[in-house]
Amino acid sequence: MTIGAVLAFDWRQGGSSSSSNASFWGLGGVNGPPAAEPSPNGGGSAGPGASSPPRDPTDANACIETGSDRPVMQGADMVEYFSLSPGAAHVVGSADITSVYNNYTFRFSTHENRRKFETNQTRYLPQWGGFCSYGISTENWWTWEQVKAAGPDGNPDVWLILNGHIYFFMYKAPRYYFELLLANSSLPESPIERGDYKWANYTKGEPLTFLNTDCFWSDEDCGMNGNSCWTDDMVV
Repeated sequence: MTIGAVLAFDWRQGGSSSSSNASFWGLGGVNGPPAAEPSPNGGGSAGPGASSPPRDPTDANACIETGSDRPVMQGADMVEYFSLSPGAAHVVGSADITSVYNNYTFRFSTHENRRKFETNQTRYLPQWGGFCSYGISTENWWTWEQVKAAGPDGNPDVWLILNGHIYFFMYKAPRYYFELLLANSSLPESPIERGDYKWANYTKGEPLTFLNTDCFWSDEDCGMNGNSCWTDDMVV
């Protein structure tokens, strides 16, 4: 598999296929089309498996609700990511060390990290709300209503820091395909440019207003289909 190839990953088939630049965007996907209703066994679009069940599957805004009991990114310390080695697991923040931004609660592992956050809050916000960055940028079936209610799930342990911003992914395979797209200079636009455009449209020009508090995936290696797992040869 070469970086120069444009790939369309389809979790339903458990593989990838080459496609033209024009037809790549929107073909297949690692998250799969969202379910009509969140699964009571799996939570959101991810279906049965490692997804956290929504607290209220009838809530149209389940993924983005605010409250002290709904910390952003499951309470991961957003500042600490910038001190971690790539691929490291997230550091859990304390319910006793918190800060509020736009009604969203953030937790921190140290008072110093809270101080850093409050000095420059937007630097530490998860891009595209903390949802799966591959899903937001590349999977064209998502509507804003579906994102708010059901994902695409983010995973606090699968992340990338790019140009000083942090991006989350459902699991390692979509992160790998996102990196392949970043490395492909023949694309008419990068996945970051496309994701920024789509997220701004979803949020009506307020991209820092909505954050993920309830739609998460916990398996780093596999998605909703066992055939779509990350493998050791997925290295960019």
